[in-house]
Amino acid sequence: IKTGINKVEAMRITIAGNVGIGTMSPQAKLEVKGGGISLINEATHSTFSLQNFNSAGWLNNIQFIAARGSIASPMPLQNGDTFGFLDFRGYDGSGLFPEVAFIKAEVDGHTGVGDLPSRLRFLTTPAGSSTAIERMRIDNAGNVGIGAMNPGAKLEIQDINPFLRLRYTGNSGFDQIATNAKNDLLLTAPASNADISLSTKNGNVTIQYGGNV
Repeated sequence: IKTGINKVEAMRITIAGNVGIGTMSPQAKLEVKGGGISLINEATHSTFSLQNFNSAGWLNNIQFIAARGSIASPMPLQNGDTFGFLDFRGYDGSGLFPEVAFIKAEVDGHTGVGDLPSRLRFLTTPAGSSTAIERMRIDNAGNVGIGAMNPGAKLEIQDINPFLRLRYTGNSGFDQIATNAKNDLLLTAPASNADISLSTKNGNVTIQYGGNV
């Protein structure tokens, strides 16, 4: 299909039924080169749906494929490069649609043949701002960092007031595990009748809510 005064090709449908926009040799049912695809709807919501029905157990997938260089001559990615990301935006009344949340997949370390470490980063935007900041990451070792850029354990929480809150389902009260600037370990049971117990296989120590041990 050609358009314009000079009849420039805009789209083609191959003998295999593949549709190519911006490419002369589409390798899929729809292949777009040199541009993006937008789904815009004013009536309800826009839906991008993947459906698969087969007996072999194959599942739907979305691939983010990235390389340096070019299509004809790809080059390896380097530390910090982005494989791909999900970008969430919203209208704030300024005439713009700022980026307010991300899920990013990035290279996380030195790369080489058979060696392509990765990390996932999760970003959201705080109240009073339109700039997303990192909240959590999972690094190439599987360590999870909440507020920590280089988590050194399976879970590391870093903040000026870091704590982990535990709440039993149905209870209004909660318990906290925290630390402070002196690296003290703080176990807190704020409920009026809550005890703190340290248990081992051969016994336990309990600090009762009245202060008795």
